[in-house]
Amino acid sequence: MHKPKFCPATRSSSRSLEYNASGDEVVAPGDFRDARGRSELLNESSVSKRIFDILLSSLVLIICSPIFLTVAALTYLALGWPVMFRQVRAGLSMRPFSILKFRTMSNERDGKGDLLPDHLRQTRLTAIIRRLRFDELPQLLLVLAGVMSFVGPRPLPIQTLSDLGAIGQLRCRVQPGLTGWAQVNGNTRLNDMQKLALDIWYVEQHNLALDVLIVAMTLKTLVLGEVVNEHNVQKAETQPTILSCLRVGLDPKG
Repeated sequence: MHKPKFCPATRSSSRSLEYNASGDEVVAPGDFRDARGRSELLNESSVSKRIFDILLSSLVLIICSPIFLTVAALTYLALGWPVMFRQVRAGLSMRPFSILKFRTMSNERDGKGDLLPDHLRQTRLTAIIRRLRFDELPQLLLVLAGVMSFVGPRPLPIQTLSDLGAIGQLRCRVQPGLTGWAQVNGNTRLNDMQKLALDIWYVEQHNLALDVLIVAMTLKTLVLGEVVNEHNVQKAETQPTILSCLRVGLDPKG
């Protein structure tokens, strides 16, 4: 992701204090005067969201257990052991956690010892596993454990979010998810800033009904493929928080 510059806080803005990964105080850009009210509403809905996560992830694990075992076996045959790998990602409130994925690429290197390009380290089979997002199935265990949610912004490296400053902190006000608003509105067909805008829109608007909609849209995406929803992208890019945070020194479409 590009590292954006942020609009400085003005006297008319409500100062919402945040802390970056180093513990330094940061003033969140924009007007977050209603943040406390939103937090109270979110606390009331957190129980229903947790129940939704447990029920849905348990159901998907049961239904997909044959797929889970098959993908593990195919990964072993294609790439060898281990079949999974861990990566450190930022969770709720920027707390680090280890994300689990099935491997889809080998560790093949060129004569200089550098890793080969991604497309050369994938097999046709693992490319299909990746496209269908079956490599993400182990994260269902993290949803059950309460480390992730079924729906939320995809987990990113801590440094990436730290570089984004206050808006990176805002993105971490909800748990990361298996699928999210950015993933069902274009995903890999979007640039980084479009994904960020969609993630922030979800953080500020999320509710159980929206989560159910995203799950349904995820199933549609798995069947029909990724399609950019220009209306939802534009709505996310023009939300007040994004406009106030990204207006200076950053072109959201660039």
